[in-house]
This record gives sequence, C-alpha cells and structure tokens, in this order.
Amino acid sequence: MDRSAKLEQRSSSIYILIKEPLAYTQKVLASTQVLTKKVGPVGGGGGVAKDMNINGISRIVKISIRHGFAIDALTVRYVRDGCEESTELWGGKGGNLTEFNLQASEYITSVTGHISTFNGVFVLRSLKFETNLGSYGPYGKEEGIPFELPAITGQIIGFHARSGVYLDALGVYVKANNTTGGAQGGDGSTTTGKPGTWTQGDGSNFWDRPVSGA
Repeated sequence: MDRSAKLEQRSSSIYILIKEPLAYTQKVLASTQVLTKKVGPVGGGGGVAKDMNINGISRIVKISIRHGFAIDALTVRYVRDGCEESTELWGGKGGNLTEFNLQASEYITSVTGHISTFNGVFVLRSLKFETNLGSYGPYGKEEGIPFELPAITGQIIGFHARSGVYLDALGVYVKANNTTGGAQGGDGSTTTGKPGTWTQGDGSNFWDRPVSGA
C-alpha cells in the first residue's frame, strides 16, 4: 500500500484515509495505565453511528462479516471482564457470511480495505484484518480508494462504525502497549513510532489529527 498519500475531506459526509509519512515522538509517563485511542472512522457519512463500550474489554475473539461486492455488515465478539459478549449486526443481511476466530494469543494489529461508491452510496468495499499471527481476508471487492487503520505499537481491541444497508464507515479502538520504562515504574521513555494516521478529529492525540479544509 502506498504510504505517501494524505487524508482529504472530499465532502461534508465522505472522509478518505490514506497515509502520509509523519514523524512523531510521544513522551510516555511512568504509569501502568493502559492508553486507549479512538481512530477514525473511515468511509461514508451515511447510516447510523455504532460504537462499542470498550470498558473492561480484554480481547477480540471472533469477527463475522457479511460481504459481496461491498461490505454488508460486521459483528464483533469479544471478552469483557472474563465473559464473552457480541455487538449487534452493524449493517444489512445481504452478501455471504464469513467468520473467523482469533487464537488465545492472537490480536488484531491493523485493518485495511477500500472505500468507494456502491449502489449510489459511499461505503466500505473491502476489509482485511492483519494480526500478530497472520491475516484474514480480503473480504468484499478490492475496488476504490485504499485505506489502513493501524494499531501503531499496540493492538485493536474494539470498533466503531456507521451502518445502514451496508457498512458505511469503520473506525477502531487501539490499546497502546506499555513501554519498558513506564511499565517498570521508571522515569518513562520517549517512543518514536511509525508514520501516523490522519483522521477526522480534534487533534487531541497523535493518532487523531485535524482534517484541513479541502
């Protein structure tokens, strides 16, 4: 995937995520607190907003996707406080159903895909899930503008979205890995990461940068 692109706001209801090299350095304080960042969403502005309450979630265990020429729907199964729960169906009931289970030691490190117009609606056309042990997909049709929702130096523990008949847009919750200095109670350390991801947002953190007017 080309890592030399940038985020553009094509209209008030369409947000396109591509990447542009961005060097950043974050000071990690001496703390055992796990930081969680909300990234995205990427895609169209149609449908209804969907979200996961990530409090107490330790890991994702199963992903269910309905897909054909676009991504019709997504369901996420996860562990919260030792018990398994599932989201409702985000999207419609069209397409074919594909499901995959994550191993106990497996976690999602990035979600990639394509977005474009389908049946007159700007939606997700394809999705692929990368993990620390492999990958799942791609599902749907790899057609349109490519995007990536990376976990940077952590793991994806949840999702948020917009959906109606299709899955219009998708975003992720990223749980950052503790640094050695901070986790061990030292004086913290300075972590330099990979190129950052530009998304619609208020610039409150290095994952969430403001969109410039287009």
